[in-house]
Amino acid sequence: MKYFGTDGIRGIVNENLTASLAYKLGLSLANYFNTGKVVIGRDNRVSSSMLISAISAGLLDGGIDVTLVDIVSSPALSFITKNNNFDFGVMITASHNPPIYNGIKIFNKEGEKLSEDIEERIESLIDSSSLKKKHALKLGELTNSKSYVKNYIDNLVSISKKEISKYKICVDCANGATSNIIKKLVKKLNLNATVINTKKDGKYINDSCGATNLKNLQEFIRDKNFDAAFSFDGDGDRIMVIDNKGKICDGDDILYSLSINNYVKRKEGSNSIVVTHFSNFGLDASLKRKNIKVIRVEPGDSKVYEKLKEQKLILGGERSGHIVHANYIPSGDGVFVMLKLLNLMATSNLTLSEIILNFKKYYLVEKNIEATKEQKEKIFNDIGFKKFLFSCDEILVKDGRMLVRPSGTENLIRVLVENVKENKAKKIATIICDYINKFIANC
Repeated sequence: MKYFGTDGIRGIVNENLTASLAYKLGLSLANYFNTGKVVIGRDNRVSSSMLISAISAGLLDGGIDVTLVDIVSSPALSFITKNNNFDFGVMITASHNPPIYNGIKIFNKEGEKLSEDIEERIESLIDSSSLKKKHALKLGELTNSKSYVKNYIDNLVSISKKEISKYKICVDCANGATSNIIKKLVKKLNLNATVINTKKDGKYINDSCGATNLKNLQEFIRDKNFDAAFSFDGDGDRIMVIDNKGKICDGDDILYSLSINNYVKRKEGSNSIVVTHFSNFGLDASLKRKNIKVIRVEPGDSKVYEKLKEQKLILGGERSGHIVHANYIPSGDGVFVMLKLLNLMATSNLTLSEIILNFKKYYLVEKNIEATKEQKEKIFNDIGFKKFLFSCDEILVKDGRMLVRPSGTENLIRVLVENVKENKAKKIATIICDYINKFIANC
């Protein structure tokens, strides 16, 4: 698609993501939904105010009533949309991307991300010359409200056990949208928490911090005897954890922990979780010993949720830290998952390192290769490249696997190789990367 990627519309502000595009998108949404009311939230990037003004103008021009909830996490916006009778929701955020990026995520009235079919219809409206504006007396109305965010926080408090206050934790808010939410939760739950990276100006969102940059957090908690450290990305839909021994626990570790502790079953016989093709292959083997099946889908927490909904399952997610609990909301929520893990520690009386002790991962090599959109299209349409990948896959098929794909949000080609033997994983990954780099150099 021209505008929508793996997770909404995203780009560098005033290059490929402009106020003009945001306005057209707002008016296109108004034309598509035709009537109703929308709730809009944003993260604290410098550009979010500009984009929220532009998309609001388009929606109001098209006769849609707009409610602004200001700075809020993406999962909070999904929760608010679902539970307050809004016809759809719009979140201004670029998630884990650097501060110069921004993006627009859209949720339907159930708090679910839009299907590709609907995104395609909206794209066709953006580029059409027949967008309609309402008469001056039928324009939408603009309101502001903070009560919806309070309801979201109160719900998180309601699912938390009192015993979690005994744990000494550190929380990294990535200088992003979860900062105020976490501060209020810490106070309401009387948590023994050290909260870091809560700058409000948006210039440092995800900058050497957060779920995609854990090195500084590891250094910060070293020798301070934390029971756990939790790290979110800029809009709060991802979480990464560092356990009591200083080990990084990714989305697969979190899924394993929740899976083996009765967070899977919605009904008898549904002992399955949903992951993407990027989840470690060791997850399948480790959960098989617990009689839990792993179902794999294409990347994206929306793809995970679609399969959960289709199969009537509860738990799924991505290695990157999107963890979806379908009984709660249809997308990842890092803060919700943090509380679930603390509840699990309290009820089991185990440390995080003890909970994941029997999860054995395959050796993983993961590389990102820079490539333009044109280069990605050229190499993935090349017959010789397809044959080359097939030959590599045949070598791995008995004791590992590989995944090579273009990124849906960045100018990258992602290479993942797993094997029971570390040297074999490294060797195959090197061969694949060398081939891709040579191909790109000759483009």
